[in-house]
Amino acid sequence: MASTSNERLIESAATCMARDGYYQTKISDIVKGAGVSQGTFYWYYKNKEDVVKAIFSEVEQGLLDVVKIGYRQTMGTRESMVASSVGLIASYLRYVREHRDAIRLLTRCRQDADPVVKELANKVVRHVEDAFFHNIQRAKALGMIPEQRSTDVQAALLMSLVDGMTYRWLFTEVDNDKDIGQLSPEALAEEIVSYEFFGMLGAPEEKRQMGET
Repeated sequence: MASTSNERLIESAATCMARDGYYQTKISDIVKGAGVSQGTFYWYYKNKEDVVKAIFSEVEQGLLDVVKIGYRQTMGTRESMVASSVGLIASYLRYVREHRDAIRLLTRCRQDADPVVKELANKVVRHVEDAFFHNIQRAKALGMIPEQRSTDVQAALLMSLVDGMTYRWLFTEVDNDKDIGQLSPEALAEEIVSYEFFGMLGAPEEKRQMGET
């Protein structure tokens, strides 16, 4: 099915701004990439900030939909919890890969954009972190992970881990990161979750025993 003018505008805006930056991108660049007139742009949006809001709104909803899949309803074993988390993070990584330009734009705007747009980008990340917070909180309520450590800190650590590894996986071309860039979403998810649970639950029993001998 053919995409609508609005969908083409959003896609073009994400591509142009991810590549050239928020400040450098002109509305004429966006409409050229979308194959529509400037009048069509102004039918949907007042300015660049307005179209960025639409991009970030879509990205936020997509990421939240993925993270909320991990909201636990019942108690489970450690193995089932790890497997569920791998599935969640793999879905998260597949989503960001499919929306690569929008994710890169989000990252760029968190560092270099109009203050209003920068705040919009940071708000998306805070809301995703909040979703991770609720997942961890629910797992604690079910007795699946220890209560002692701060859920705020754990959510921040998990968000930083996922966010940082996502960026390196998608965008970094340094020689040292070749192995990361070649991982599948599933393989990278397994690495992230292994590290996540080592931090939350401590080393597996056999590793603790090895350390004591």
